[in-house]
This record gives sequence, structure tokens and C-alpha cells, in this order.
Amino acid sequence: MSLLPGKRQEGRGLAASQTAMGTSEPQTNGHQNPDLQNLRNSSSESLTPSSKDAAHNAPQQQDRSQQAQSQGTQQSGQGQQDAQASRQVVDALFAVLQQPLLPSTCLWQVGWLLSQLLAHAQSGASQLAPQHQKQLDQATQGSQAGLVGNLQGMWCDAVPALVHLEWQTGRQAIWQPPPASTAAAVQAWLQAILVQELGSSSRGGQGSQSAQAARRVLQAVHTFVALTQIQQVVHSGEISEQAPMAPVTDNMLRANEVREGALVALDQQVTCNVAFSRGEERRVFFAIHGLPQANKALQGAAAQAALARAAASTMASVVLADPGQQPNSGLVLSLAPLLGAAARVDTSHPKWLHVHVRPPVRGLLKLLKSSGSGSALLNVSRQLIDGHWVLSFPSPQQAQYAQEMVEEHSARLRTLYGEALLPMLTSPQTL
Repeated sequence: MSLLPGKRQEGRGLAASQTAMGTSEPQTNGHQNPDLQNLRNSSSESLTPSSKDAAHNAPQQQDRSQQAQSQGTQQSGQGQQDAQASRQVVDALFAVLQQPLLPSTCLWQVGWLLSQLLAHAQSGASQLAPQHQKQLDQATQGSQAGLVGNLQGMWCDAVPALVHLEWQTGRQAIWQPPPASTAAAVQAWLQAILVQELGSSSRGGQGSQSAQAARRVLQAVHTFVALTQIQQVVHSGEISEQAPMAPVTDNMLRANEVREGALVALDQQVTCNVAFSRGEERRVFFAIHGLPQANKALQGAAAQAALARAAASTMASVVLADPGQQPNSGLVLSLAPLLGAAARVDTSHPKWLHVHVRPPVRGLLKLLKSSGSGSALLNVSRQLIDGHWVLSFPSPQQAQYAQEMVEEHSARLRTLYGEALLPMLTSPQTL
């Protein structure tokens, strides 16, 4: 009796054991494995909030995307406004160049601004609008005409040297403009006033005849050089280091300059009387010295071109000389630059010849180098002094011959100076 319950208990134990064994695997994979359960719980916890956050942040990301698009649109609109403003500034700068009388400081500023505003391609060339090119060409051609007109003036022999001097000054001012200061503003204002006086007075302002002519030729050279350099800036993005013409240096001018007391050869001379002081009349030779000489080894166009280059540094003068010990020579007593002589026979006394004595070219250059850009014209008006000869010839025919000699050689020299400047007087597109 007692065994039956025992078997039942054993059977129950076996069943329990089997049940325990059967449920052991789920227990291992189920909630009874703490490590695995914790891993699952952590995974579910980490994924569920992320999904919620993504759903929560989606509107915010959409807002940021819309804001970025709005900012891009605003930046694009601002860029278009800036480009339009830049075009308006460029339009105004080219319109300024149409003004007939502009001080060099103004032209330099225009050149610098255009060099900054105009975009240059890799080749260095910029694409100018047709109307801008037309405006610049018109201004350049006007400056060329002004320079050619001054070749007929009394400072014709100074033009090549002035071009070279102004070229270096203008190039530096366009590429590296000086810092703004009160002194610079005052000088620019003073220069603008003096330049405007040239247009309001046919005489070219105050000062001697030489000073008035010097101011006109200086303004013509300033304008011509500045516009030529602006042409180079807008077409190539650069300015050549030297002016595109035959070089003229101070050493070359000094070597060709004749001074009082020098013994010179006199190929053509006419005898006349002159009184350097009251009651002391003396007989002297009237002659022309320092004319350019042709290269006999060259012929045709080559010879003419070489003669023009030589003329650019020529310092031809009308001389009064004492007869030298050798034939056809003389000791220089006084001289007057040939192109400023303006010899003319007195209408009341046909034996008399009036000769204007202008300061030498090197004197003008020295004055300009010692002056600032704003005070140059003022110093020219104050410091250039004229002289005057009245020469008495034995006959009216000799006085007339002397006048014609001056006119003939002057005309020849003016032609040569024009040929020396020809490389710069070409089409603006070829500069």
C-alpha cells in the first residue's frame, strides 16, 4: 500500500523533472536569463525613443531647410544688388572720363577704381561693354588731339621728357594710391582749381607766357598719359613699366644741352648787334645750334625713325656767340630754346628781330620733380620767368632771313617730335 503512493510520487517527480527539462530552454531564452533580457530591454529602450525623436525633429529639420533656402535666396538677391551697384559705379567712372579738364589726381583715382572693379580673365583681358569702350576711346582720342596741338606750342621739345616723367608718376599712383590725408585732399583741391582756370581763361591763367604755355602742356600730358594707362589697365590688366616710345633720360638731355661760355660750331650764322645792358651794344653771331643729325649709315624710313628718336632728346637753341678763333665757331654768350624763340621782325623797325627767351626744358623738369602733384602747376606759374631779345641786323633782308631760319628749323623739329610720339598716338586698341 505504501509502495503505490511512492510510485506516484516518483512518477510525479519524473513528470516534474520532465516538465522542468522541457521548460529549461525557454527559460534560457526567456525572462529567466537576466543578461539576455537586459540586452533586449536596453535595445528596445534605445530604439523606441530614437523613432520618437526622429518623428519629433522632422518638422524642425524642414524648418531649417526652408531657412537655408531663404538665406540662399537672400544672398543671391544681395549678390545681384552688389553686381548692379558695381555696374552703376563703372558707368559713372566712364562718364567722368568724358569731362574735358580733369586733374591728374582724379584720373589716377578713376584708373585705380576701374582696376579694382573690372574682372580680368586668366588671359588678363577684360570684357568692356561697348558703350564703355566707346566712351574711353573718345576720351583717349581727345587727349591725343590735345597733345598733338601742344606740339605746335613753345614747349614742344619738353613733351617727350614730360611723358616719361608723368608715366612713372601715374603708374605708381594707379597701382599704389597714396593713403588719404588732409594734405593730399588740399593738394587735389588746389590742382582742380588750377586746372579749371585753364578752361576759363584763354591765356592759361596767371604767370609769364612760358608759364601759361607750360601749364597747358602739363595738363595735356597728364590727361594723355593717364588715359593711355587706363586703356592698358582695362585691356590687359597691367601698365607697362616704361612709356611706349623712345626713352628720354635726364642724362641724355644734359649731354645735349649747350651752356653759356661753351665753344660751339656754327654752320649758319648771321651778324647782328645786341645790347645786354644799356649803352653797351656789341656785334655777335646769330645762329642755331643743337639740331639732330641724321645717321648717314641708314636710309629711307629707318633713317627718319632714327632721326625722330634723336630729336626726342635734342636741346636745339638759338645762340648769340662771339666769333671763335676757328672759322665757323663761336663762344656762346646767351641762348634761347629754339622752339620757344617765336622770332618775329618788328613791323615798325624792319631791321629789328624780337626773340622770346623761354626757360630750358631741364629747368622745367627740375621744378616739377621738386614739386608735389598738387603744387606743380602753382610753382610753374610762379617760377618760370621769360626773357626777351631785340636784335638789330644790318638790313631788313638779314632780319627776315634770321626769322625764316628759326621758323624753318622749328617746323622741322616739330615734325620729328610728332614722329617720336607716334608709337603712343596709335589706336587705343593697340596700346
